[in-house]
Amino acid sequence: MDICRVLDVTPEQLLTGNGIDEDYVEPTVDYVAKKQDEELLIEIHCLKKEQVKRLKAYLKALRQLEELEDI
Repeated sequence: MDICRVLDVTPEQLLTGNGIDEDYVEPTVDYVAKKQDEELLIEIHCLKKEQVKRLKAYLKALRQLEELEDI
């Protein structure tokens, strides 16, 4: 509770992230992170906000390209 007071968040926000980050989306897929996933996450968390937006756009474009290739 002390952490919640200091960070000015509710216990639910602290545990789930809901309501803290405007871009937060509740995960819809259960998965197990592997070592290579951890390395990618560390790299992503080091990026600036604009770089993360750009990365997300690249990923979206890559998925769209793969869908076109499957046609």
